[in-house]
Amino acid sequence: MTLDVLSRPWLLSITMRTSLLSAFWAATFVLRALSKSILFEQGAVITYDEETQSVQVKRNHSVLIEDDRVTAIFDLSKGNVSIPPDTEVIYAGNDIISPGFIDTHRHVWQTVQRSLGGDSCLAQYLGRWSSFSLAARAFTPDVMYYSQLAGLCEALNGGVTSIVDNASGAFTQAVSDASIRATEDSGIRSFHAYHIRRGIEGFAFEDQLVHYQNLSGQFDKKGGLVSLGLAYETFDTGDSADTEVLINLARSSNTTFIQTHFVGGPLGLENSPSLLAKLDLLNGSFPVIFVHGNSVTLTDANLLRRFNHYISMAPEFEMHHGQDNFNPSLVQDQAALSVGTHYSTSGDIITQARIWLQSVRQQIYQRVLRDFQFPANNPMSTKQAFHLATRAGGLALRRPDLGVIRVGAKADIAVFDGSAPGLLGWEDAITAVVLHSNIGHIKHVLVNGEWRKRDGQLYCALNETAVQGEFLKAAQAVRSFWSSVEEPVFEGEAPGTGALYRQIEKVDVVRGSLDGY
Repeated sequence: MTLDVLSRPWLLSITMRTSLLSAFWAATFVLRALSKSILFEQGAVITYDEETQSVQVKRNHSVLIEDDRVTAIFDLSKGNVSIPPDTEVIYAGNDIISPGFIDTHRHVWQTVQRSLGGDSCLAQYLGRWSSFSLAARAFTPDVMYYSQLAGLCEALNGGVTSIVDNASGAFTQAVSDASIRATEDSGIRSFHAYHIRRGIEGFAFEDQLVHYQNLSGQFDKKGGLVSLGLAYETFDTGDSADTEVLINLARSSNTTFIQTHFVGGPLGLENSPSLLAKLDLLNGSFPVIFVHGNSVTLTDANLLRRFNHYISMAPEFEMHHGQDNFNPSLVQDQAALSVGTHYSTSGDIITQARIWLQSVRQQIYQRVLRDFQFPANNPMSTKQAFHLATRAGGLALRRPDLGVIRVGAKADIAVFDGSAPGLLGWEDAITAVVLHSNIGHIKHVLVNGEWRKRDGQLYCALNETAVQGEFLKAAQAVRSFWSSVEEPVFEGEAPGTGALYRQIEKVDVVRGSLDGY
């Protein structure tokens, strides 16, 4: 072991990291052990009604959680519910008890690159920040571990209890393993999309297949909060033999899901439902999540509905990078929300729901205004936006027990402080969450019936000073790397699409000869 550690410095660092975390988890173990049943008492509970297929708010209701499930929702003054004697009672009289949010697509590994791409475009993102040929040089297993852990702690802090993590940063087996360890250590419910592709130096396509199969066997045995899926991006342009291998792997390994990017048009990535239908990949036992879906057609939409697959809309990322999100607004019955990547955007789903809601409203209003008419109603409700941030994500994963509060559902819950500035005096709980709340209002978070945030304190290892220090060191290392890499020049044809690069005129926000950019 000593020789192994000395020959691989990153292993020594991760070994030290394990000891740093052990104290944290020891401190929280007693709290978890004593909280096998929890009662949130007399709050406003956002429940889900199967008959009406919509959310409902039940005021002055209590939620009983036993182990990892919701076992009762009742009016304390009228109910006759048997409460276990060791139940921990949490008064929630002024609070909004919401299902935890579900993020259906995020490149969590990019956390350490936060704020580096505030003024980036998609060409820069693809050619720089997400380029596996470049980023692989900056991401050691140690850097990956802390970047991944910080990103998942950020998600939990914002009430995200389930996340589809597109692990496109799996540059080596060791880096991939570090990502998974961080995911397990975070305590979030993760659907880990193992990214398989050609072109990674030192990590061959065939080696990735073997690693995935080994991981699949391990996950099948131990269960837990992390489920393993596949990410593959070249159904449209890749070698047909590789695609066939990937499809056979998905079917033989009982993968939880497949995720692929579908953008289309000049931006490329034509992994559409129509294409995957031709590959006979839509009728499997696993769901397929199509990321963005900017070029979704009527044929695609009908295939999504027929085979029950979903698109994952990342409105803030798409607006930032110039992706047209009009077509996805026509397929919202087979869609859910996501962050995409938080290297340049917010890291919470509430913000995505708010941006998406208002952008769709604006699109529809404009159609009426351009006809010189006066809109007489609002075309999209806050309930619908809330659905996209919660239950729709569960449906995208074919997990009806996620993204809802109902008897039998998983106890993944976010509780908002209804007495906080910004929420005080709320009347409509769903509107309060979608339009008025921020992540600072979230005071409690449960995942699988276990505390992840309580009274505003995040129960995640990122709270530990030593862990924060390790993350900051990792961030500095990555920043130093990127500062040494020359900015790419985008001229001629974009690779993979043939579209010509074009410089866009910059906006001017100040008077005179300068523009303020």
